[in-house]
Amino acid sequence: LNNAREYDIEMTLLATSYLPRHSEYLTSTELVTVIGNLIENAIEAVNAQKADIQRSISLQITEDRKGLLIIVSDTGIGMSPEIISKIYDNGFTTKGDENRGIGMKLIRDIIDRDGGSIEVDSDPGSGTTFTLIFHEQRS
Repeated sequence: LNNAREYDIEMTLLATSYLPRHSEYLTSTELVTVIGNLIENAIEAVNAQKADIQRSISLQITEDRKGLLIIVSDTGIGMSPEIISKIYDNGFTTKGDENRGIGMKLIRDIIDRDGGSIEVDSDPGSGTTFTLIFHEQRS
C-alpha cells in the first residue's frame, strides 16, 4: 500500500475479501510471493501508463471451503497476446533490466505445485486483470 501511495496509485482491497489466519491452500510464503509479485507488476504497469487515466489497482482475496480466489486488476499499460504468452518464461521481462523476469515464473511454479489455475485478461493501453484460483487444500 505504501509503495502504491508513493506513486500516487489508488490501491483498493475489495470489501468482499476474506482470508483466514492460515490459508488451507497456500503457505504464508506462497501468498506473499504471489500477491507481492502481482502487485509489484501492477504498480509498474500503472506507472508506465502515459494516458491521463485513473491510476488504480484493486485486490480481492477470498478463501472458503471451495477454494482460494485472488484477483489483481490494474489500469496500467496492458499486454499484447504475444507478451502474455511469454510472461511465465524464466528471465522474460519487458523492463529491460538485469535480474528481472522471475516473478511470474515463481507464480506459475506455485500454481502448478498447489493445484491452481491462472487467467490473464489484458487490454493494451487499458489494463490487466490476473485471476488465480486454488482448489486443492494442503495436506
